[in-house]
Amino acid sequence: MYIEEFIRLDGATKIINLMRISDTSILSSCLRCLSYLFVYLNGVEYLKQRPHLFIKMLEILNHSSPEIKKQILGILIGLCKCMQGAF
Repeated sequence: MYIEEFIRLDGATKIINLMRISDTSILSSCLRCLSYLFVYLNGVEYLKQRPHLFIKMLEILNHSSPEIKKQILGILIGLCKCMQGAF
């Protein structure tokens, strides 16, 4: 129930917008939250309807931390597996 409410209140967008912060620990926490969110199909559907959020997540790949890059790639690969027709 909590995840449904979080999605309804546009929480994923708020987390992705928070990822502009360069602090690695905050960024890592945000990515962990997103990975939990996208386990739910409603989270995946939410993201599918907002392609600009993909672009914001792809921008994180420029981060200097290999751990951050690993986390974001894990999320993007997981999303591609869930989305029909995704590459």
